[in-house]
Amino acid sequence: MPEHRALNVPTPNQSQALQHINLLDEFMRKNRMSADHVLNAVAHIKRIAGESKTPPGPE
Repeated sequence: MPEHRALNVPTPNQSQALQHINLLDEFMRKNRMSADHVLNAVAHIKRIAGESKTPPGPE
């Protein structure tokens, strides 16, 4: 799946990825997202940050 990112936005580093995870957690709680949606989003952010060894899969 292609990444959807504005052209002027750099790839997040680890610190930014953790901030994004915290924002996702808050968003999940406010919008009652399922754990599966959150886990998929977190895995995607980790792949972007280079923390995950798992190859990208269907999302």
